[in-house]
Amino acid sequence: MLKRILSFHKLIILFLTILIVACAAPENQFQEGDGTATIEFVDRLRSTGASVEVGQKGSLDDCFGIGSQILTVNGQTVQVFEYSSIKDVKDIANSISSDGYNIGHGGMICHIDWVDTPYFYKRNLLVVLYVGSDPSILQLLENVVGKPFAGG
Repeated sequence: MLKRILSFHKLIILFLTILIVACAAPENQFQEGDGTATIEFVDRLRSTGASVEVGQKGSLDDCFGIGSQILTVNGQTVQVFEYSSIKDVKDIANSISSDGYNIGHGGMICHIDWVDTPYFYKRNLLVVLYVGSDPSILQLLENVVGKPFAGG
């Protein structure tokens, strides 16, 4: 009888531990867009005469809530995060520190030591990230998506 009670208590403790861990894990609150805004962005870049290659998916989803599309624009890497709503774009933009080195959402903060200066842009359903210092890329991105809202 005592063994059953102890086993039952262990089971309850295990259940409560799992429940606490599940409740503490950050929930992915963002949804990826369907790719249309990214295609339009690529088309806008190309219409300026820029060379754009579409690469693989990026791996910063833990920090941004969704994956990115990696582009090579005139030889420079640019990442595009396409969200499903303007609200998501505003929420993630508000979670990025003004210097671009900290991103916090869903109870989690990512600190990234970029290899160069990060520049974050937003337009419609997109957050665009360029880490670098090529003046021609900075000007191109500003012409296509506007001034950066963070970084720089």
